[in-house]
Amino acid sequence: MKLSHLALVVALSAVTAFAVSKYTAAPAPSAAKQETAFERVMRTGTLRCGYIISPPFLAVDPATGTKSGLAIDYVTAIGRELGLKIEWAEEVGWGVFAEGLKAGRYDALCYPLWEAGQRAKVALFTTPLYDSDLSMLSRADDMRFKDGLKSINKTDVIMATVEGDVSQALHAQQFPLTKELALPAGTDSGQYFMNIVTRKADVGPVFKYEMEKFNENSPTKLKIIGNNEPVQSFRTGLTVAQGEVNLKLMLDSAIHTLLRSGEAATIIAKYPGVSVPLNQN
Repeated sequence: MKLSHLALVVALSAVTAFAVSKYTAAPAPSAAKQETAFERVMRTGTLRCGYIISPPFLAVDPATGTKSGLAIDYVTAIGRELGLKIEWAEEVGWGVFAEGLKAGRYDALCYPLWEAGQRAKVALFTTPLYDSDLSMLSRADDMRFKDGLKSINKTDVIMATVEGDVSQALHAQQFPLTKELALPAGTDSGQYFMNIVTRKADVGPVFKYEMEKFNENSPTKLKIIGNNEPVQSFRTGLTVAQGEVNLKLMLDSAIHTLLRSGEAATIIAKYPGVSVPLNQN
């Protein structure tokens, strides 16, 4: 090949390479890594909390908006231990709390929940804050349950539950013969109790202290079925979104510190029916 021909081939190759590089689409930039809740908490110094209103664990004064209760006291102490500001970001319901965690609307549900299999499928539990007993209640004038818990599981009994709540698992596992009145997710304790007061349901699971507070202001009284026999005992913890292991571990460390220093025991001593976890691991 003559030198002139060779030069022409080289020139054409360069032009072709330039055209290809110019008109070939550049690869799309990779999607930016989404910030985790743990990273957001560390960056802002703030733990954004979802919460459930259910006295005495968490109550809101309707006149001032001031929040109080066991959850407020405990989470405030956790925030102080970690040097974090606590922001009470959003009120949620028992059956839908995991949706806000997944969407990132808040970093943790700062209301202690009973550990249960269905909840463990949608969120990570922290180490337990305390242990609590769940009892069954009825109207005080209903005499059908004098033989205790064993007298509940009958076809003429209606049991109140809340959709997505552990009460539904309790119904299926221990009282399958009873009819179920499934109340909407987010039903508060006052509405729950009123369904039993108004005879729409006959029995339902309850934390005893909540029932006692309801009885203080209700002309129709409720009672615990049996001789204070718990239907089930639960460990209770805060929850974070699935995958947020670092955030869970950080909260665990603060909870362990409060338990071992005795401060947790001081906080929960004001609330009958809860106790320091026997196993603090």
